[in-house]
Amino acid sequence: MSPLNGRFKFALFDLDNTLADRVAAVRHLAARLYDSDALDKTAISVNEAIDAFVEFDQDGYAPDKVRFFGQLADAWGPMRRSPV
Repeated sequence: MSPLNGRFKFALFDLDNTLADRVAAVRHLAARLYDSDALDKTAISVNEAIDAFVEFDQDGYAPDKVRFFGQLADAWGPMRRSPV
């Protein structure tokens, strides 16, 4: 018997935003991060911050996540505290 012991019969994959709107989810995440108390909101507007986040994310294909967060930090400006 398989390691899954027959518990799963189906697998669901969402390719190319068929079931879930990834861009909307990323925009929502960016807005939540912007609204947190970690960001100095005088450096960038909410719309500019969201657009930068979506652009640097490259629809999830940003090859270098360290670079992604570096670009984001440069675009968003100084942080009041670490988001971690």
